[in-house]
Amino acid sequence: MSNRMCSGTALIFTLAVTCFGSCTATIGERLPEAGYRFAVTTIGTDSTVAAQGQDPKTTPAGQGGQEPSAFERMFAGKTAQDLANQFPSVSAQTFQEAFRDAVVQKQTKEQKADSLSGFNFGTGIGATFDLHHGSRVKAASIRDGTVRIDEEGDVQLGLVLETHYFVEIGNKRLAGIGPFVAIKTGENDLIDEAGLGVMVGFRRTIEDTNSFNIGVGVMVDPDAEVLADGFIANQPAPAGATDVATKKEERFSFAIVFSYTF
Repeated sequence: MSNRMCSGTALIFTLAVTCFGSCTATIGERLPEAGYRFAVTTIGTDSTVAAQGQDPKTTPAGQGGQEPSAFERMFAGKTAQDLANQFPSVSAQTFQEAFRDAVVQKQTKEQKADSLSGFNFGTGIGATFDLHHGSRVKAASIRDGTVRIDEEGDVQLGLVLETHYFVEIGNKRLAGIGPFVAIKTGENDLIDEAGLGVMVGFRRTIEDTNSFNIGVGVMVDPDAEVLADGFIANQPAPAGATDVATKKEERFSFAIVFSYTF
């Protein structure tokens, strides 16, 4: 059974509690330093804690993965009646009200927390890498009777608009993962490529509504420009040709997408 103590019940105890913030006492959780001050101020455990080798005013409560302190072991996992029996000067009802207020505060905070799960949109940049044999052609010419590609288009950058569906991962609710679909702009086209893949998103706190996202997938360009039949890069041009002929075809690319959700 998990029990909690918090300074939301400061009016029940003493005005001094409000000066030190909130505190909790639960199984598997660490009491902040304010928790020591809470107990010292409201229950008067200086002598009890000191007798177990702890300084309630200065000792951090098992932070950074340390073993629980004697103070934590004294409070963690106890019922209101357990604490009332341990500290006869404070009634079980008072402890019970403190626990109830702590639960309400926790539920309120969780309700206010935004979730990464579900559909959302992001904007950013994307890079695509052509997966086919033979280069995309941006500019080509015939020099000394040989076909030369003056500018290739196998790697391209562009603005990206994407939508994704995340499922939260991890207990801290700071990351999500799921599928995405995206469109990428080109130099001359509003929509140059479109694709899909898998994306992960990260945020700093559960209250944040924005996230930084990284996705990998495949994009398709339905009208990529390549050399026409008969024209091969670095090979003699077809007889009589003075200019390089090109054609358009469907091409797939590996894509990396970096986006930001506001």
